[in-house]
Amino acid sequence: MRGDDEKDKYCAMIEYVSGKISELTPTEAVVEAHGVGYVLNISLTTYAAIQPKAESGETARLWVHESIREDAYDLFGFSTRDERMLFRALIGVSGIGGMTARMVLSTFTPAELATIIQNEDVRALKSVKGVGPKAAARIVVDLRDKAFAIEGTAPSTSPKGESPATYDLNGLRVGKGYKGIVIRNGKKVIR
Repeated sequence: MRGDDEKDKYCAMIEYVSGKISELTPTEAVVEAHGVGYVLNISLTTYAAIQPKAESGETARLWVHESIREDAYDLFGFSTRDERMLFRALIGVSGIGGMTARMVLSTFTPAELATIIQNEDVRALKSVKGVGPKAAARIVVDLRDKAFAIEGTAPSTSPKGESPATYDLNGLRVGKGYKGIVIRNGKKVIR
């Protein structure tokens, strides 16, 4: 069941999408559920979590946030409820939209982000593309008093001590303009 706060604030039609991943890039997943392909914007954290399922053809479940605007209807997918909860907290901060929130979650795991917010580490948040000093300070101020119950709060390690979300599963650096490996129908395609 969804938490009461999450349930009250976000009355959405789609809670999650479960099915085979027919296409996967570091920023998008197409999940086929009962003959319908849902395009979901994803973070690198979610990409790393679902890549093995895409390669093996297993069924994956992505928790969904719907963003409905006058000019667009976007779906954001997350491998865990914790990641979705943090995404929703981030977009609740003035000046932070869905794509910026996704960049934050691509840079830090949910556990790392919760620690950064609790430690009021504005410098770490400023390192994210699209997050300036004012936005980083707003994130800390708006979210520092919220309790984040994140499982596995011990951050994992990556090459050279960098954030694990900046690397894909093959250890390749992911950055601006990275296309990398795309998975279509369980087969890797190099872009």
